[in-house]
Amino acid sequence: ALKEKISIIRTNLDGKWPILLGTGSHYLEKDKTITADRRKGRTQTGPGDFLGANITVNIQNYKNYFVPSLSLGLKLIVSNVDRTFKRETALFWEPHFIFAKDAQDKLRTYRNDFLTLTYAQGGVRDHDPRKEFTFSAVFSLGYLIRRQGDFLEKNTFRLGGGKIQLYKTGIEPCIYFNNLFKGVTPSIRISQSF
Repeated sequence: ALKEKISIIRTNLDGKWPILLGTGSHYLEKDKTITADRRKGRTQTGPGDFLGANITVNIQNYKNYFVPSLSLGLKLIVSNVDRTFKRETALFWEPHFIFAKDAQDKLRTYRNDFLTLTYAQGGVRDHDPRKEFTFSAVFSLGYLIRRQGDFLEKNTFRLGGGKIQLYKTGIEPCIYFNNLFKGVTPSIRISQSF
């Protein structure tokens, strides 16, 4: 029976491998009892856990300011054995740039750096933990580690919760606050990953 299945796979390798609804796996159209993680009978090799570098370009608002930023960091991804669920923990350095006029009425760039920890968990697309989430719960907490100008108070935090992810673009609601939720400022953050 096993030799027969191998023969069917070999002769129909380039045949159709439709997706098995609700699982992300594929089945051989000629024999629906033959399934695999990917088309053409391919299966995953190696562990689904890895550590990788991450770069994103972001824009957010802070009070009346349009604030572009950059996120550079490391992300640890741990997935289950079936590669259907994963957890991501990341640490980022995020310089925020505020453009405003100084006391001499000259336009200046003020850089305020945050150190941000994020945590996300959710389903895996196509059994590939390197792909973006199908759906996830995401939380982020940033702390102001370098302050320039009088825009942000000392001990400012940024708290984000939830994210809408469209391919490599994310939209995240967040708030800036200081001294245990004093001076709360709501914000929307749009991120583009690479």
